[in-house]
Order: sequence, then C-alpha cells, then structure tokens
Amino acid sequence: CPVIAKNAYGVVSLDGGNASSIVKAFGSAGTADPLNQRATVGWKMWQVARILNDLFIHVIVCTNG
Repeated sequence: CPVIAKNAYGVVSLDGGNASSIVKAFGSAGTADPLNQRATVGWKMWQVARILNDLFIHVIVCTNG
C-alpha cells in the first residue's frame, strides 16, 4: 500500500503552454518535394516529475496470515 504525503513530489503543469503541434503542409519542403507529396504533423511537449522529499513516501507491506 503506497502512502504519499502532501508535497512529496512535484510535477510541471501543462497550463504553461509547453505542448505544441507542428504542421507542415504539402509542398512546404520547396525543391525537396517538387510534386507536393509530403506533409507532416507532429507534436512535442516536456514534462518533469520529481521526488521532493523521500521521507514523505512510504510503502506499507500488508500480509494475510
């Protein structure tokens, strides 16, 4: 049974606008795509989770005996 207290870990929020979508339309490669055959769509974001205090995290081992 994991027991995690308040402020034991921290996570970067996505509210800061760190996620972004990248869209490249057909023909955006110029002379590398003369027939306008290639388009790409992708996304990138960052996220960080970190343990702030090890003493605030415990695992209780329960047995049935």
